Amino acid sequence: MTGVVRRSREKRSQVTRRGLLPEDWWKLSEVVDARSSLDGQRIAYVLAGVDELVDCTQSAIVIYDRVARTFTDVQPSTNSNAQPVWSPDGRRLAFTSGNGRCTQIKLFDIATLETVDIDSTDNVTSPIWSPDGTQVCYVREVSLPERLVDLEVQWLDGHPGAQTQSLMKRQTTLRSRAWNVYKSRVSLLYIADSRTGITASGPLMRESDQRGASWSPDGSLIAFCCDNSTDYDRHFRKDIWIADIRTGEIRCLTDGTLHCDSPAWSPDGVHLAFYAGPDWARGNAWNVNVWLISRYGGDQKCLTERLDRTHDAVFTEVPSGVPPVWSDDGLAIYFTASDSGHCPVFIYDVTTERIDRASLPDLVTSMIRRTSANELLVIGSPSQQPATLATMSTASGALTEIVNPNYNLLKSKSLAEAEPISYASSDGRIIDGWFLPPQIGNAPFPLILHVHGGPHQAYNKGFYFEGQCLSTLGFASLYVNPRGSLGYGSAFAAADDNGEQDFDDLMCGVDEVIKTHDIDPSRLGITGRSYGGFMTNWTIGHTDRFSAAVSINGISNWISYFGLSDVGVPFHAGEARFGDPFRDEDSWLRYGWLSPIFYANNVTTPLLLLQGEHDFRCPSDQGEQMFTALRARSKIVEMVTLPGAGHILQKSPLPHQYVVALKILIDWFRSYV
Repeated sequence: MTGVVRRSREKRSQVTRRGLLPEDWWKLSEVVDARSSLDGQRIAYVLAGVDELVDCTQSAIVIYDRVARTFTDVQPSTNSNAQPVWSPDGRRLAFTSGNGRCTQIKLFDIATLETVDIDSTDNVTSPIWSPDGTQVCYVREVSLPERLVDLEVQWLDGHPGAQTQSLMKRQTTLRSRAWNVYKSRVSLLYIADSRTGITASGPLMRESDQRGASWSPDGSLIAFCCDNSTDYDRHFRKDIWIADIRTGEIRCLTDGTLHCDSPAWSPDGVHLAFYAGPDWARGNAWNVNVWLISRYGGDQKCLTERLDRTHDAVFTEVPSGVPPVWSDDGLAIYFTASDSGHCPVFIYDVTTERIDRASLPDLVTSMIRRTSANELLVIGSPSQQPATLATMSTASGALTEIVNPNYNLLKSKSLAEAEPISYASSDGRIIDGWFLPPQIGNAPFPLILHVHGGPHQAYNKGFYFEGQCLSTLGFASLYVNPRGSLGYGSAFAAADDNGEQDFDDLMCGVDEVIKTHDIDPSRLGITGRSYGGFMTNWTIGHTDRFSAAVSINGISNWISYFGLSDVGVPFHAGEARFGDPFRDEDSWLRYGWLSPIFYANNVTTPLLLLQGEHDFRCPSDQGEQMFTALRARSKIVEMVTLPGAGHILQKSPLPHQYVVALKILIDWFRSYV
């Protein structure tokens, strides 16, 4: 990982330029987290990348001293270090350190270089310091006991000579899964002594998942997110709770209707600002807004509903879990929201309730943190770069770059510039998108249509690696935000219909680009992941205009998706056009005619299916069913499975799988388009 860190500080140079190719994935790195010391002098940031020699992802922590203008690595090692948090006095840094098997928390003294480890044999994450620096609250992932079948256990106990182990499992709830692993753990909050690392007591609350802890300024309370209901497996919902450190009293503040995340205390310790959307059972096309509630509870208030934009919707590599940012005087709250393919920083005035844009136009921000009274830390993605780190003036919105880890690499490359487009769909609704031109070849050019996941997600103008690789090899790319995408208002998001009008949105985009750019209409391809994979499967069953298709972790059969996906029940409960497939015959039939597999007879387009075997969001049976339906009809179809890979191939535990899968995708298009 030292190579990744070193590249962030190389002198900028000029060399022969060429476009990006899949193997350049090994050379890219990005800033994924950053924290400032309370005095604003030092910034600890996390630089993440992939190591080709050992085929794994790694991350390192670097401290930037803004006065001395120096960069210092924090304990460089083969471990992946992340989640840095400064102690209140700025003398120590808490962070997580993982070796691929488990993750521990280390408390690192900046001056003496001494380290105290949090005492735990379980995976531990998400450290936060108490305001006086004497304690650290953290999340411990505790393994749940397997629910064995008693009768089998008794039989095995009575047959000690049997050469078998217990295999039977009892299940009484829906399997709760998280992207690429069955969830067999519960996340509990603990408190440790920061001097010794010893955990002094049991968890703040037992059994229920707890996340997003935040210590009150006076040190008496810890706010956190938790679902303490008995039917947790049937919905997506978390409330804001607070625990009194002295008395042990635990209270729920919110009313049980929201899916809450990332609470942040006001400077006076009276209120909490947090992000929240509704329980998925009420619909998953709703905006994620900024909310406010007092420490006494019962008075939750949505602050940003009239903005009609959502937090955390555009495609970025930084996960959610970052709270809104209070100004030092408590009179303003800074937050990010997806807006028409961008992700700017907004400011909410607590006194006037006015909402204004705080950042400059066209910013695609994935994370903001506090540095001082007059600026924010911003992680964002310029159109020609993966995520970089900068400070942003809260007065002017001006950015000052701190680190751009890929400057030298990309300065030596020829990159295509994304061109924004807008066009009218078949019903007149305006759709936004981006056109990425090819860098080689002769006109007219082949075109690949990309469809994002969700459907309630959105593309943006930021760096798009797959599109750049295709551009290098002579393919133009079109990626658009059809109805159902977030960042265009709740009505637009709720208008998705999975293969009906959103299909027209995509086809009208292709028509528009053919009309306005030098594109060969006989050389078209389509690809997408998740919902984008569904739309790829759907499209080739409803038109023969595409010469090749690549469906990545897509959906082919909504009926089996309901029963096998980790979000099948809550997802369909929130989608009015679906509901329960077993409710009546009409519902069953509707599930059928909205499923791409039922149009297999119509398919003439060669289809490649890329499927992560450990994808539980869109399980592997979806690809297998589509493959079987087409192969049984002698269609051109291939399926490539990726062992151990989950829903997002870029996050595969074996990075070579993503590089190889991208090469396979490109080869498919080069063969048939």
